[in-house]
Amino acid sequence: MGYTNYWTSKTSSPKPEILTAEFRADLMKLVETANKNGIKCRYSDDHYCVTVADEENRCESFYLNTEEGNYYGMGFTWFDFCKTNALPFDAVVKCAIEIAVKHGIFEDDWSFDGDWSDKEYVKAVDLAKKADVGIYGAMAGRML
Repeated sequence: MGYTNYWTSKTSSPKPEILTAEFRADLMKLVETANKNGIKCRYSDDHYCVTVADEENRCESFYLNTEEGNYYGMGFTWFDFCKTNALPFDAVVKCAIEIAVKHGIFEDDWSFDGDWSDKEYVKAVDLAKKADVGIYGAMAGRML
């Protein structure tokens, strides 16, 4: 399972108040859309952490934890990752990261590794368009 999405911030780890109702609503709509399109996943939430998980538990969950203990270093104040093994859930993670960028939670410098290709990213862009949460234009622009 070497295919990984990374996200970073040069500021600080997010505080609970940055996980706005609008951010949460966008993630819930993304998960709903993914499920309607055959990508089985779930959303969970408490005051300090939001999680989007692969329903079949075949890869790591995307989570945004505002409590202390996230990874630090590598020139960033805040750093985390999610291994998806390039499964269909990967499109959900890419969209969730872009939603976090849209809401100012992550810097616009996230990256991913593995056998990534435009073909893989197109799946995420397609999901973003279907979810209609205001990230399609930014994601489609990255393909240019």
